[in-house]
Amino acid sequence: MVVASGLYEQMHNRIRTRFDAQVVDGGDVARVVYPNEREVPPSNSAWVELQVEDTDTEQNAFGGSLQYRKRGNMRAIIRGPLGVGDALSLRLLDAIRTKFNRVIDSTVFYGATSAGGFRRNEQFWQIESVTPFYSDDTETRAANVGAWSLVDREAAFNSIRSRFDTLFGSSGSVSTNTVVYDNDPTDPPNDTQWVSLSINTGLTEVVGAGSSAQARTIGIATAMIFTPLGMGTASALNLADDIIGKFRSLTDNGVVYETPYLLTVGNRGQWWQTNCNIRFRLEEVL
Repeated sequence: MVVASGLYEQMHNRIRTRFDAQVVDGGDVARVVYPNEREVPPSNSAWVELQVEDTDTEQNAFGGSLQYRKRGNMRAIIRGPLGVGDALSLRLLDAIRTKFNRVIDSTVFYGATSAGGFRRNEQFWQIESVTPFYSDDTETRAANVGAWSLVDREAAFNSIRSRFDTLFGSSGSVSTNTVVYDNDPTDPPNDTQWVSLSINTGLTEVVGAGSSAQARTIGIATAMIFTPLGMGTASALNLADDIIGKFRSLTDNGVVYETPYLLTVGNRGQWWQTNCNIRFRLEEVL
């Protein structure tokens, strides 16, 4: 199996690198703060909080050559000191729009930049710049094989947990983590990254007719990655990329995995939370 570059960590880094090169090194602003960093922003000059928000991932090519489109928003929150007017903040907004509005940067395609959120926020005057983007990555693999006849929900859930634990649990072959499962008595660590895996199923419907009829149940397994505050997002994104690579567009032990997607939750108590949402379905022969 050959996987092309372009997953979440590399995509986030590409967006941040462009912002640093075009806006910071270009002299438009001196300080940028990224999520889950300990860096303290200035109190007497304009600065930017840059957030890369992932919204969804869809599969739009099938067969032996798969293609996945990741969508999101680049949100630049501009904050300037109170009482000095908004000219500096508006000039910074215009600079960001000029350098990101409908731009193609290698594998990242930016849409039209919008501006809003003009308001006071504590000791700052705030403006938000939002630029939608998408980025594609491709994967080449052999034809998928596997049974689609699971009926027992316990077996289905155990199959998902077993695959996850074998790959990403405390003795996993890809990455080792403390993993807490639904209603599990396991205590998470206090100061290192860990994962909570929760599995849910939803609508069941009959597809097909006659002897080819099947009951199809959709579900989602959410790998909630908890990273200590102040450690940045690289380790969470790296783990999410590994999880996505092992759970997309395949059939394993009766569970059909579709296209996972990433969602950043943000601060949650003493942790920075990143959700890797694994979409799956169960096909039951009637």
